[in-house]
Amino acid sequence: LTIFQTINDRGQPLDDSDIFKAKLYSAAKKDKNEKEFINRWNDLEDHTWLFRIYMHVLRAKNKDIGREKALRAYFQEEGKNRLKNYNDIMKNLELYNCIYGEWGDSDEVIVLWRILETYPNQYWNYPLYVFLHKHGKYSNDEFSTNTRTEAKFLTLIKETIKYCFTSGIAYKTSAAIKDTIFRVCVAISEGKDYLPIYKKNFEKESSEYNRKLTDNDYGRYRKGLILLASFLNPKENPEKYLSVLKDKYNIEHILPQEWCNYDQWDEESHKKNIEKLGNLVILEKSLNIKASNEFFQRKKEIYKKGTTKKSGKQIKPSEVQDVKDLTKIQNWYPEDLKKRHKEIMQRLENFFQENSQEISK
Repeated sequence: LTIFQTINDRGQPLDDSDIFKAKLYSAAKKDKNEKEFINRWNDLEDHTWLFRIYMHVLRAKNKDIGREKALRAYFQEEGKNRLKNYNDIMKNLELYNCIYGEWGDSDEVIVLWRILETYPNQYWNYPLYVFLHKHGKYSNDEFSTNTRTEAKFLTLIKETIKYCFTSGIAYKTSAAIKDTIFRVCVAISEGKDYLPIYKKNFEKESSEYNRKLTDNDYGRYRKGLILLASFLNPKENPEKYLSVLKDKYNIEHILPQEWCNYDQWDEESHKKNIEKLGNLVILEKSLNIKASNEFFQRKKEIYKKGTTKKSGKQIKPSEVQDVKDLTKIQNWYPEDLKKRHKEIMQRLENFFQENSQEISK
């Protein structure tokens, strides 16, 4: 511990978790459990991130909605002794590690989690982890919940998407969500209804969000909107869609990015429509590479039948329902893009305006 602190004081870049590990190891050694501690520590991934989650769980328990402190400053705050009980800390870190990014048997929940992962910052995570920490059970390296908890969590993750994307697009800064997120975390920890907190801020920001969406001003939130819009296709299969998200995928421009005097498209209309949501769709990376700047008729064949690599390996057709629907369109003219764009916008509007069931308590 002394060596660690000396190195750190001399400017050697040590991760926060290195400091925490040294202190926890020292506590475990007093109980003659240092070997067990090291084994448990090595089984964890991304220790600093796990401590960050733990900090926000503790903040929520303590009703702390104030300014967020640096991780090291929080855990080493004078008089708090937050690193004293190494065993309790390890149990919490192990719980978060078990959840990490892939919690739940529901394909829908995991898809929505993946959509949130496109968000420019990590604050959306904290209400989800506070909720699962409070309502889940962790035993024998497995995390579980009951049916009612899963339903409540689905509501939470949907409302988190609605609020975070609305606020992010409206203000063009992801930092705008912090205060609301902190309040939601406290409400969840106290077993109170968090929906009014999200709803109040959502309504305040929705008009600006709608204006920017109408102007195709998506900013850094474009990818998340495209993933969400595709998933909201009523014929989409969550299991197949999740398999696409778990593999490599790209954002496909149906009308190619490079203008080349396409039928009914002049250079001005191409520039105006190229980045509209109606012209964008998620597509498996291998198919996207092959489709590239091909004409729509050629793209449709690749979407529908797949293609062959130079190695001779067959690339399967797309599993994305939106892409399958495109293969049934005769041409990709301005009126076709306009029609699809209107449909995509309607899906998003229905999702963002949907009233969640009052099951958040």
